[in-house]
Amino acid sequence: MITKLPRISWMPLLATIALLPATLFADTRTTETVVSGVDQTLLEASLDPSDMKIVLEHLLNSAVFDTKDYKMKHEHITYSDEDALLAAVDSKSVDMFVMFTTEYLKYKDRDMEPVACLSSSGKSQDTYSIMSKGDGTRPLADYRGESIIIYAAGPREMVDMWLRVELIRAGLPEPEAFFGSIEYVTKMSKAVTPVYFGKATLCLVHDKGLEAMAVLNPQIARKLKPVVVSPPLLQGLLCMRRSLDPEKRARMLNGVLSLNTSVAGTQILRFARVDKILEISGRDIAATEALYEEYTSYQGGSLQVTATPAGNDTGEEMEVRSAIPLPANSITIRDRKIPR
Repeated sequence: MITKLPRISWMPLLATIALLPATLFADTRTTETVVSGVDQTLLEASLDPSDMKIVLEHLLNSAVFDTKDYKMKHEHITYSDEDALLAAVDSKSVDMFVMFTTEYLKYKDRDMEPVACLSSSGKSQDTYSIMSKGDGTRPLADYRGESIIIYAAGPREMVDMWLRVELIRAGLPEPEAFFGSIEYVTKMSKAVTPVYFGKATLCLVHDKGLEAMAVLNPQIARKLKPVVVSPPLLQGLLCMRRSLDPEKRARMLNGVLSLNTSVAGTQILRFARVDKILEISGRDIAATEALYEEYTSYQGGSLQVTATPAGNDTGEEMEVRSAIPLPANSITIRDRKIPR
């Protein structure tokens, strides 16, 4: 015999729930403010102006740092220049900030500590190579007076610094005196293709871009050979203040490292042209720091950090300030779009 269950009316139950105090469902987590910063120079090197607005105004203020017990309110500040960012660090008004690695090395005695770096195409570091068409057996000294095309979309200080150190190590003159011509371009193909077709002798490129081109055209990998290869170098860092509360620092770092696990975080990374943020330690910066110290020992001072603004190529010829100044009559800079 089947017992028939009484019918339940859901309306009184729903009405009762509707009358419960709103505070019963209120967010009781502790609200914590996280302030992040970056200077305008780095942003212009990393993002197109239109993307910059989306990232800063819409995505970075989403709740990507929330945890079970903490609701993090994120505020982002774009500082006009390096000095403004450093002033914010000294006054403890910023918690985490993005810097060129050379900037960090210049000011590492201040209240800052590198905690993470950006990964693009599965790599967190860039390896640079001077490539030529041939068997790769000729030493760099053999290329005196030849042309070189340098791929430099964005920050150029690392490329310039490594090239100068390599020439000094080989007992050769400065780039503008050693090479017959130097051309900077912002598209990888415009650095590699002229060498491939014999219209230029050398190109200086990074491995990620070269590998991508070789996938589309395997002949590139077979025809172009490295003359000199750099150690893996870190271009940029995410830093936090050393004086931060350790627990807050741990929560912030956990939020940053898990950005790629949320929709909003994935959008941020996509606009920043990276696929993941990786935690780092001192040994990850060691090669870059050694290069920086060697360069500054030759120069008797710190490297001036500047960058080439990112953007779509226009075909115009424009002269922009190099990270390490070169004589104006020795260099041609093409494919630059300067934000107006």
